[in-house]
Amino acid sequence: MERKIEHWSELLAYEKFPRLKDEYGPYTQQIANCFESIACISWFRFSGADLINPDYEVENISTWVAAVGPLMTEPDKYDVNGHLKGPSEELDPYRRKRVTGKFYRAAAKDVQKHVDFMQYLPRFLERPDKDFLRLHIEAFIDGLLLEIIVQDEVESTYFRELLSWYDSGHFPCGWEGDYPEGMQRVF
Repeated sequence: MERKIEHWSELLAYEKFPRLKDEYGPYTQQIANCFESIACISWFRFSGADLINPDYEVENISTWVAAVGPLMTEPDKYDVNGHLKGPSEELDPYRRKRVTGKFYRAAAKDVQKHVDFMQYLPRFLERPDKDFLRLHIEAFIDGLLLEIIVQDEVESTYFRELLSWYDSGHFPCGWEGDYPEGMQRVF
């Protein structure tokens, strides 16, 4: 059964693991839900297909070259891993803070048990593109965990918003306009 695109808050909000300790901070439940959501993703399964929910205002991208190209060639807009610089830079200081850094390092270590996207990388991509895509997904997961942990201290929901697209089997591939104005690019 195909899942519909859900808002990221629905993917992270349910209480499936009621006996968790606060090993990842006050949002441990959301981190556990994040682990489960990531483990269930059929990465890139519907990339290039029509969007499940036409109510989402996005720029549809039709090829992998068009999807990956700008992420790799626009250094003023995207960081080295192909994510918007603004949201990525907003999170950077929290990696080094004592408390949030401790929760982040624990979550980053534990998430590895739940991540299996390598088998889903498109076979037709050349090695440099596959390497970039691998680093892009790893950076997404890293940013997602940190954004959940420090959500009371940052405004951005960029990485959590990407979760809905990955969960639906699409590839969110950049942003058209100046974030948060504009729209998500999706392949």
